Amino acid sequence: MQKSSLIIPSTANSSIEPQTVVNASSTTNQDVDEDLEVLICDSFEVIPDKIELCQELNYPLLEEYDFRHDTDLKTLNIKLLPNTILRPYQEESLQKMFDEERARSGVIVLPCGAGKSLVGVAAACLTATLVREDDKITDLNFLIGPKLYEANWIELQNLGFIAKVHCGEIQCSMTPEFLLAYNNAANDVIKRRLSAINPNKFRICQYLIEYHEQRNDKIIVFCDDLFALQIYAQKLVKAIIYGEVSQSERILILQNFQRNPLINTIFISRVGDTSFDLPEANVIIQISSHGRSRRQEAQRLGRILRAKSSFYFSY
Repeated sequence: MQKSSLIIPSTANSSIEPQTVVNASSTTNQDVDEDLEVLICDSFEVIPDKIELCQELNYPLLEEYDFRHDTDLKTLNIKLLPNTILRPYQEESLQKMFDEERARSGVIVLPCGAGKSLVGVAAACLTATLVREDDKITDLNFLIGPKLYEANWIELQNLGFIAKVHCGEIQCSMTPEFLLAYNNAANDVIKRRLSAINPNKFRICQYLIEYHEQRNDKIIVFCDDLFALQIYAQKLVKAIIYGEVSQSERILILQNFQRNPLINTIFISRVGDTSFDLPEANVIIQISSHGRSRRQEAQRLGRILRAKSSFYFSY
């Protein structure tokens, strides 16, 4: 029986002339010639403009880069420091990318705090949250390549590479005045704002901040509603970071948060979901969020995933 199998683009073995691969199952006292399965492996280059079409036709695509034989790009003479030791999952993720002296194009997924920066010395396109609420996540298949490796969050927690986070949800009842205004609100924007500045929620937030500051914890309070964010920060006399805060002021606030024992709490809008490296933070309080966004929840949780005892409150 003849079957045609496409390898697109080539692996180390398929870069030579088309070859025949024979698979046979061993049997006793039986002629196995009839059971031979012959696979014809072909190697050829796909026109870049047709890659998306190949995906629609369910052709398996895996782009590779023969960096060992690239004469155009110079090789950088850089190495990791001798005392740098990669964790097992970091080595495994790199092995998924580099094989047979070729680099595969694709995505490596590691949780925040798992050491993506170190892996990124040898691999690019890392992400902690390979998830979207729309279907555009599938575009990565032809824009970058398939997912090559994804670390298991729970496994890394059990091995002590990232923090074991205790998550809790606190439901706050509304005061009668706020409940009446909430029920009569003209739109969802007003309802979300009333929910965020609910006096009972404010008191719970204040209690949690005072409790964790007494423990010398470092606390990040997230709030998507800018009005509520400013109200909380002003009433509690805490530093605040949002879109209009200048870069120099942001740096000063973050440096104080990291190094000043008297600055243990900062309020941050959604600008802090990504790109902020705050390894000292070990408590997150979320006042409001972008409803039902799994990506945002994972990114915010990632702010406290460096290996240590952490807490996460969402209400």
